[in-house]
Amino acid sequence: MADCGILDAPLLDSQPEASRLVTRQARWARHGDPAADREISITGASVAIEIACRSLVEAGKLRALPLRNRVAAVSVGMVAGEVLVDLDYVEDKDAEVDMNVVMTGKGDFVEVQGSGEETVFSQAQLEAMVAAAKTGIAKLLEIQNSALSTL
Repeated sequence: MADCGILDAPLLDSQPEASRLVTRQARWARHGDPAADREISITGASVAIEIACRSLVEAGKLRALPLRNRVAAVSVGMVAGEVLVDLDYVEDKDAEVDMNVVMTGKGDFVEVQGSGEETVFSQAQLEAMVAAAKTGIAKLLEIQNSALSTL
């Protein structure tokens, strides 16, 4: 498993089934679903993987939690000249610019992918979309933290 700054892969080496689960879930989340479903998948998979790994630690099958970071993702775009986060189907379809942003809980980027679907975009617009994405991801990370703190 490649080191992407999210998992401590050597901790998973002792549990091949856990390693396969994490790899499959991450691959599915990253490449599986279109548009916003993909972002939901990535954000939810981060929580699911942590719950599964906690269970393996509690059962003594892993010696420590292999996660170094949580991840969350949002779609962001320019629709009618306005920056929007978490685009729904109609907004995504009508977006002049569409981006997907994935970040870690430490604020590092995992992925920034965008394209001018209908027009070009300026550096200022790019910075505004990234700033909006960071705000949205921060909210999602708070929700993840809150949900996981109750377990």
